[in-house]
Amino acid sequence: MNKFSKYLIILGILCILLSITLYIKNKYQELDTGKKSKEILDIIETKINVSDKEEIKTNTEDLVLNISGYDYIGVISIPLLNIKLPIMRETDYDRLAISPCKYYGNINTNDLVLCAHDYVNQFGKISNLKENDIIIITDVLGNNYVYKVVLTEELNPTDITNMIDSPFDLTLYTCSYGALKRITVRCNRIYDYI
Repeated sequence: MNKFSKYLIILGILCILLSITLYIKNKYQELDTGKKSKEILDIIETKINVSDKEEIKTNTEDLVLNISGYDYIGVISIPLLNIKLPIMRETDYDRLAISPCKYYGNINTNDLVLCAHDYVNQFGKISNLKENDIIIITDVLGNNYVYKVVLTEELNPTDITNMIDSPFDLTLYTCSYGALKRITVRCNRIYDYI
């Protein structure tokens, strides 16, 4: 075996070790995100069920509960996927590490767009949703808004206009494997306040 072959073998082993390290790091982040979301969800559900709503901020376009310095607009439930998660009012990388976030719009203007990581405990399985599957958004006052899935599509990461400018009442999206596309689930509201 010549010197060049030895270098290639060492390089291959280093690449494998790096891949394993990244996989473990991502799995740890996924578990940590799930734990954080569950803790926040418990707090939100407790506050929603309390009759005194003085903690709810109404001076913004959304009704919000502030928990640990972050504003939450409610909870998303996807029964088919056994998902129930808090929804943050603003989107950035740090917030996405905790829960799904509002990317655009509002529940009252029927143009709400939510994004989350493709973790299994976030939106990682939304590509499994089919037409007529149910999604429920519960606002911080405890009002439930029920949506039916209309279609699932893939958009390019730069196709922001099509993401936010659509005829659908609710859009959920996450990255595809490798982040080459955005898995996008389009829904329309069927019930208010159930």
